[in-house]
Amino acid sequence: MIILRFVSTLFLVLITLTSTLQAQTACNIIYVSTAGSPTAPRTMAQPTTLGNALQLSQSGDIIRLATGIYEFSNDIYLKDSVTIEGGFEEFNN
Repeated sequence: MIILRFVSTLFLVLITLTSTLQAQTACNIIYVSTAGSPTAPRTMAQPTTLGNALQLSQSGDIIRLATGIYEFSNDIYLKDSVTIEGGFEEFNN
């Protein structure tokens, strides 16, 4: 009976750890364009600004930039483990 209880407890711990690791490795993709809006939902169809994406990004996120020229007059601060990818074609309605 004690062995069965131990195995059941160990199984629950492993499921909890697996769920936690999967949640931590999930990433959020934030789409950005030069014509993006800070209030946009950050999707490919409705991208945000680069400044907003940098501010909202968290560890593990991917920021995808539409083709274009991005100009800044202030310093840019990147968070740990945020990936920036460039060159997606902007969605046109």
